[in-house]
Amino acid sequence: MADPERNTVSPWKLLPKVELHLHLEGSVWPQDVRELARRNHLPSAELPAKAFARQFQYSDFPGFLLAFKSVTEHLCQPRDYAWVAGRLMDRLGAQSVIYAEIFISGGVILKQRKPLDEIVEAVCEVTRTDGPGKGTEVNWILDITRQFGRKLAEEVVDAAIRLRAAGLDNLVGVGMGGDENSIEANEFKHALGRAREAGLRITIHAGEVAGPNSIWEALDILKAERIGHGLAARQDERLMRHLAEKSILLECALTSNVKTGALQRIEDHPLKHFLRSGLAVSLNTDDPALFSTDLEKEYDLAETALGFTREDFVSMNRSALEHSFTSPGSRASLLELFERRLSSPQL
Repeated sequence: MADPERNTVSPWKLLPKVELHLHLEGSVWPQDVRELARRNHLPSAELPAKAFARQFQYSDFPGFLLAFKSVTEHLCQPRDYAWVAGRLMDRLGAQSVIYAEIFISGGVILKQRKPLDEIVEAVCEVTRTDGPGKGTEVNWILDITRQFGRKLAEEVVDAAIRLRAAGLDNLVGVGMGGDENSIEANEFKHALGRAREAGLRITIHAGEVAGPNSIWEALDILKAERIGHGLAARQDERLMRHLAEKSILLECALTSNVKTGALQRIEDHPLKHFLRSGLAVSLNTDDPALFSTDLEKEYDLAETALGFTREDFVSMNRSALEHSFTSPGSRASLLELFERRLSSPQL
C-alpha cells in the first residue's frame, strides 16, 4: 500500500473542501497500524513487512471488510483511537478540508468489547481541541454494522443517545454501513427511529453493492437524510427524480467503488451523471488508507476521468455544506469561510 505522503501537488490542493463520508478506522495507514501493533505488544508487530502488508490486500468487498477488521483489531485503547484521530486531522488540514463528518464504527467497537463511550469521548475531544488550529471543523457519526444485527444496533443507538445527552455535541448522527445484503432494513427501523427522535441525524450506506431497492428502503423505512454511495440510483429514473426533488445527498467515492469491486473503472462512476441530473452529491475518500488515496487524488480523478471542472467542485462542496449535519450557526459560518477562501488570489 502506498505511502500517504504525496509526491506531486494537486491543482486542487488549496480549494476548500468538505468531506461527509470518511471512516476513522479506514484512515489508518499501514505504517500507523504497525506502530499501534508495537505500542500494544501485538503478535503482528513481529511479522515481516510483506506478511504484515498482506492483511490489507483484498480483491472484493468481503475481502475489504476483513482488511477493515484487521485495522480495528490494532486499535486497543481509547488513546489509540485518539492518536489516529489526531493523525487524520493533520492530513485533512493539509488538504484544505474545512469541514468533515467522520464515522466511527460503534458496532465493531462493541463487538470487540471495547469501551465505546470512552473511545467516542476521546476522539471527540481530539477534534474539538485540535481541529480549529489545523483548519478543519469535525463532527462525528456513530456507525452501526449491518451484519451484526438488530441487538447490537440498538446498543450503538443507546450509546449515541447517552453521549449526546451528556453534552457531546460534536456527535451529530448515526449511520449504518457494512454488508447491505445481509439483513433487511426493517430490522433497524426501531433503533434508527429512536436515534432520530433524540435529534441525531441519519445516513445509510445503500446502493453500493445492492440494487435501487436498498436505497428506497433506506429512505422509506429508515428515513435516511443522506445516502452513502448510492451507485444503484442510476438504474431507477423514479428514484433519481425522488432524490433530486427531496434534495437527498449522495455521499460518493470514486476509488472506493473500484477497489471494492462495485465498479470496474473510475470512468464508469455515475457521479457526473448525478450532478448533471440535479442531484445533491459530495466527493469523499471513504477509507483512504485502505484504498491508497486522499481527497486531492479523488479530485484529480474526477477531473481527468469524469471531466469535472472547478465550477463542478465548487457547486459540489457548497451542496455538501448545505447537507451537512452541523448546527445552523456552524453551517452559516462554514459557508462564509468557504466563499472567502474561494476568493483568495491563490485560487
